[in-house]
Amino acid sequence: MTRDAAHGHAGHVARLVRNRLGAHVYESATALATGDELVVARDRLVELLDFLKRDPDADLSLLIDVTAVDRLPRTPRFEVRWHLRSARLGYRAHLVSLVDEDDAVIPSLVQLYAGAESLERELYEMFGIYPDGHPHLRPWLLYQDLVGHPLKRDYRATKQQPLVPPLQDARAPALVEGEP
Repeated sequence: MTRDAAHGHAGHVARLVRNRLGAHVYESATALATGDELVVARDRLVELLDFLKRDPDADLSLLIDVTAVDRLPRTPRFEVRWHLRSARLGYRAHLVSLVDEDDAVIPSLVQLYAGAESLERELYEMFGIYPDGHPHLRPWLLYQDLVGHPLKRDYRATKQQPLVPPLQDARAPALVEGEP
């Protein structure tokens, strides 16, 4: 039984990768109605994405999203997902890597996809998954002193956070003494 057959029939992207790079690049592949889904180890991710972006028969040059699924209590805890699209060829692909909680690190893809910059910052803030090599990993959606990662399944919705003084609204007119 082939790697592809173990999890359903592979589509165009999986066959292309298998024929050009070898089946060792991904762990399994499934053809879905929304595009091929390839499960790939973190150490093969950059190699695979570089190929999928640059090969004219794949042309997956649009990074649509980077997100994660917290699978708690299962291990590995996180499923990191990259969603790609080929505007020219009209199809999609989904790459998945499984990441343990105690080693929640993925390679940054900012060098391949400029759009990964904000998506990886969101991934780090919301799940605590660190994009290694990210050029500007600073808070984007949340404030600096927030404790925890709100999209983790064990984050308490009632958790008390440090208070942050409100920002001055630059659009609001300043009050001048003596004016009503």
